[in-house]
Amino acid sequence: MKVAFFNLEGWEPEVYQQTFKGHNVEVLQHPYLKEGITVDKAATVAGAEILSIGAMSRVNQAVLAALPQLKLIATRCTGFDHIDVGFAKEKGIAVSNVPVYGENTVAEYTFALILALARRLTIMFARSQRGRLNRTDLRGMDLASSTLGVIGTGRIGAHVVKIASGFDMRILCYDTYQKQELVERYGVRYLSLEELLRGSDIITLHVPYCPATHHLINRDNIGLVKKEALLVNAARGPITDTSALLWALENDLLGGLALDSFEGELLWLKETELVHGHAEFSPQEYRLAFESFYLERFPNVILSPHNAFNTVQAVQRILTTNLETILTFIEKGQVCNQVN
Repeated sequence: MKVAFFNLEGWEPEVYQQTFKGHNVEVLQHPYLKEGITVDKAATVAGAEILSIGAMSRVNQAVLAALPQLKLIATRCTGFDHIDVGFAKEKGIAVSNVPVYGENTVAEYTFALILALARRLTIMFARSQRGRLNRTDLRGMDLASSTLGVIGTGRIGAHVVKIASGFDMRILCYDTYQKQELVERYGVRYLSLEELLRGSDIITLHVPYCPATHHLINRDNIGLVKKEALLVNAARGPITDTSALLWALENDLLGGLALDSFEGELLWLKETELVHGHAEFSPQEYRLAFESFYLERFPNVILSPHNAFNTVQAVQRILTTNLETILTFIEKGQVCNQVN
């Protein structure tokens, strides 16, 4: 079975090679292991039957057409919006993800962002590094007794609720599927999205990206948010409408904004590939990237490079699950964690 990998870190290829010893696996070598796949790069692994990718690879119809032998796409992340899963299904290609690896990891990072906004830490750090040790404009807010609005109470959102309870926060939730155990254990209240936006001092997003959640936070509802409220997105960038965020910031409607994922982020994360002509972007993607970059003009904004998952333990869990998925498919013909 021929397997091709993209988006690997420097230490990962050896792990895969060692794991596949003794198995009927040929790892297709190509010069783009660290980079995301494109149509041109797919041509270098045209015989691949299994494709292992990260979140920064976009597998569209053109890429799939360049891989005529492909049987399985094993993405090394939970989200799969970077893959045309419908077209893959039409072509008989299974798609699998890593559904569980970092609910605590992302939830902890979410609170790192919340604390950074609430206590104005990025402003303080930047100032102190220039030798200015004063407290002007650094007055923050307590988390205790503040109201946290959690949009999406899946595995990650539920862990955010757990952490918030330890801070003695009041917790509001919005989800199409309500978890009674969160109500009973942590006293959360499920409300409509509009009620949550109106009632929260801090809002954090933990929904998957799909057509129903595209621009879930938008120009129509961001005006409902309390003035000086904090907004955190550690889920997927297009869940928040960048133009709406800019409008809210320009009109002093937000106290702070932290985005670990944002529209146009792929262009910035692939800037080295872009410079060397190995990345392709549309005019729309350039516009979104520059809109997001413009957010950094505001001192109360934090942009983070899709880093919430990035711990030693979580990356190892991702690697292990991806290996198990590939080996199970090779040895048994079964697809673990299939999403299409």
